[in-house]
Amino acid sequence: MRDTQGGVGGGEGGPVKDQSWIPKIIKKRVCSTFVEDSFSNGALCQCGDKRDAHGSLALGDFFGTAIVNHWDSAQHSSEYPTDAFGELQFAGASKRHSYFLRMSWDTPPSMVYTLMTTHWGLPPPNLVVSVVGGEGRTKVKTWVREVLRQGLVKASQSTGAWILTSGMREGVGRCVGEAVRDHATAASSVSLSKVVALGITPWGLVHNREQLVNPQGSFPAKYQVQNTTRDSFCLDNNYQAFLLVDDGSVGRRGGDTVFRAKLEDYISHQRTGIWGSGSIDIPVLCMLVSGEASMLERVDLSLKNDMPWLVLAGSGGLADFLSDVLENLSSAPVVQSSNEGDGEAASSVDLKDRVAERVKKYFPSEVETDKLVERPFLDIPLGQAPI
Repeated sequence: MRDTQGGVGGGEGGPVKDQSWIPKIIKKRVCSTFVEDSFSNGALCQCGDKRDAHGSLALGDFFGTAIVNHWDSAQHSSEYPTDAFGELQFAGASKRHSYFLRMSWDTPPSMVYTLMTTHWGLPPPNLVVSVVGGEGRTKVKTWVREVLRQGLVKASQSTGAWILTSGMREGVGRCVGEAVRDHATAASSVSLSKVVALGITPWGLVHNREQLVNPQGSFPAKYQVQNTTRDSFCLDNNYQAFLLVDDGSVGRRGGDTVFRAKLEDYISHQRTGIWGSGSIDIPVLCMLVSGEASMLERVDLSLKNDMPWLVLAGSGGLADFLSDVLENLSSAPVVQSSNEGDGEAASSVDLKDRVAERVKKYFPSEVETDKLVERPFLDIPLGQAPI
């Protein structure tokens, strides 16, 4: 695919910083195989971009693509040196710059963490809270806003925490950004540690992302916040840094899922203190606010890494589904088969039937109910689930 974000970003003025080494080790992804989206009458690829945005090589293998029915980033995109990195300045906002990096989803988290703490100068965290869910244009409930503002952000100030969200000017990402800004304004820099707001989001979802593109780096890129389309969202100006995870897709959510889970796991094995001089590993907590059914995959990834989760019951969506399952099915009696040999199988079927009922209740429009019911988290004893 031709990289349609090929314009040159960056602003004038300020010292030019040599970060020419970044494209040598950090890559972006570009769709290399056109896999037709059957709902678009041939106009779109399943990567989300238009047919005419793909180069001749991506369109050339007619026989090969004819037997492919599902686009996969690992198979159908190629890596090239990243062309969007450096600092960005939000038009009309303060002169404070934020760091940003366009990076492939399979970039080693150790490399990115070193870049953030050593080259960007972000203070290593004593705590990481990764807020998942609450995306989109649905209004965040007032009480959820207060939990984020008075509970999460205020508590994080006493520890010197990193708060991870999508970093978008929408939903929970916007609420967290505003809370970090307000607390930073009101707090004394002497008495409270700085909270770092880090946005991790798919590159293909960023509105006006062409303003960030400059193969030599931008110091800074001038970024305009505007009204967005249905498939893109603006970055929020209250974040210190952005990791723009690229899987070669356009206008699609979820491309950052695997990398974000790996980054959380990597940080959880680092030590607190300057240069890791502390005696304990950095605690990492995932927090689920609302969420769509597809985010169950995200929960699965972190549970496999023994990552603790805080589910905000009552916030809607997946959070309500999981809290219902854990509260009501963990203690509910399970019907046993009269045949002792079949008892375990019957119990499993009965449990999955109950979960299936709740899937239909919380996600009535979800068509792939069976896939949700078969999720690995159901294999965890519900009374002991680490959520």
